[in-house]
Amino acid sequence: MERGLLRYRSAIDRIDRRVVRLLKKRLTLVKLVGRLKRKQGLEVVQPEREGEILTRVTRSVSERETRDFLTAVYRALFKASYRVEDDGEGD
Repeated sequence: MERGLLRYRSAIDRIDRRVVRLLKKRLTLVKLVGRLKRKQGLEVVQPEREGEILTRVTRSVSERETRDFLTAVYRALFKASYRVEDDGEGD
């Protein structure tokens, strides 16, 4: 395989390891948020919060392709997070 390709893949692998660590931390927090929402009788899905996050994440991105990519990634995160919150995992 070409050295350039291997170098890029290696860089992606390093980034993926960091992303996984951060997602694990995010999951821990999602579980805590789910508990608090249940205790307070709040709905799991909160579209206004979703909108705030998407705006914050994409605000400084000028490239449409990158904004679309980030929006898709975060929507997948929201969906997975809601499932964890709704299941009551972590109780």
